[in-house]
Amino acid sequence: MNNPLVSIITANYNKDQYLPDMLQSIKRQLYTNIEHIIVDDGSTDSSHSLLKEYGEKNSYTKIIINQNNCGCVAKLRNQAVRVSSGKYIMNIDSDDILYSDAIITLVETAEAKNLDLIYGSMIYIDKYGSPYKPSKLVGSKYQFGYLIKKMFIPFPRMYKRKIFDLTFGYNENLHIADDWDLYLQIEEKTNRIGWNGKRPLFTYRIIESSLSNSADKKRFQKERNSVRQAALIRRNARNILVIGKYFDKNLYVNLAKKGNNISSYSTHGKQDTELNQFILGTPYKNKKKYQYRIINELYKIIQLKKNIHYNYLVYSGKQSLRLTLMIIVFFPLLVIKKFLIR
Repeated sequence: MNNPLVSIITANYNKDQYLPDMLQSIKRQLYTNIEHIIVDDGSTDSSHSLLKEYGEKNSYTKIIINQNNCGCVAKLRNQAVRVSSGKYIMNIDSDDILYSDAIITLVETAEAKNLDLIYGSMIYIDKYGSPYKPSKLVGSKYQFGYLIKKMFIPFPRMYKRKIFDLTFGYNENLHIADDWDLYLQIEEKTNRIGWNGKRPLFTYRIIESSLSNSADKKRFQKERNSVRQAALIRRNARNILVIGKYFDKNLYVNLAKKGNNISSYSTHGKQDTELNQFILGTPYKNKKKYQYRIINELYKIIQLKKNIHYNYLVYSGKQSLRLTLMIIVFFPLLVIKKFLIR
């Protein structure tokens, strides 16, 4: 195996309580050809002294202290990448922990399979470092067409610097979804993306005061929608609503492979969140729960309308009269557009 340099980037702000755990996890890495670039965003706790001591004792470390707090994680990450020298870039937040064989495992897989982006699996821990109960493993096989639905690529993530340079970098107008935006851009530049497997290599610490947990949910959803819409525009793709009496998996997959954001509504069919987080057919797991079916259907179609602004409608197979009427009521412009195009 080649021994490429891996640049680890970390943005920090007032995380002195968790910094030592993260720094020790880097120090314990079995893979030693690394550089660790830490950008501190004007912390007011004891982060500076901890980082200074860490930098003095570990020659692979570059510490950048910003005197003024910018409050933008994306800006700090871009700042770190600019001074990096590695073939690969890996991001770790200042309150998380890498398993000791995380980097060597990802590098071996990336080099063997010539991957431009590789990611592993992770588990959640609380602010004290204890695993969440029930313990949940996060990580799944990469499939094109799913990333535009939601950010499903967990830590640890490692991408080639040359791929990063083909993108616009981390979007500094975003507060939370900047990493999702970056990986969507990478997906548009390469199909050499892979998952290392189920064995966890990373622990993600859940803290109530952290940015991703304290963010306003409506603002977060608005930001996510803007990231998705920007990706669709770059891909010359569409938000497509597939309507059918039964859910057509093959149709969904073929449309998704073209980069479209596909949502599906069917009056019959099993929900499959692995395929689509907005598939809102009638699940058969518990029919009694859905005693008043028309109310249930109305609720689900309203949720569809609320979640995404659709610009294209695709009919699949036979249509029920009730479903057709609801589509005309809730998506009149889509129906008109559909028949005008015909």
